[in-house]
Amino acid sequence: MSIDAFGKFAQLLLDEGRAGGSQIVEPETIALMFTNQLPSTGGLDAFQFGLGFGIAEALPPNADGTPSKSFYWGGAAGTTFWVNPTLELGLVFITQVIGAPVRPMGEINRIVFGSFE
Repeated sequence: MSIDAFGKFAQLLLDEGRAGGSQIVEPETIALMFTNQLPSTGGLDAFQFGLGFGIAEALPPNADGTPSKSFYWGGAAGTTFWVNPTLELGLVFITQVIGAPVRPMGEINRIVFGSFE
């Protein structure tokens, strides 16, 4: 998959399944993809996983004060993908470094969200 295709996929998710003026994926399916599918573990729910993505609380919060969510996936060679519907922002970061000493996601989050901390 090319970085352009991955970028279009991120935009499809942000546009609730619309691409090129057509509804490609139903909004209800996108909502399911962005909903935790793991059973509750009675207080150990730090890790959430939708249909194809990890789910994490993100900054800034939604306008109503509830936590916003980022949906993400990372690869072994340092690749990173995430979308944040609240911010209408998607990121595709492609690297090819196995065993890199620093994962890029922490620094990217600091740059993007640092002013909200």
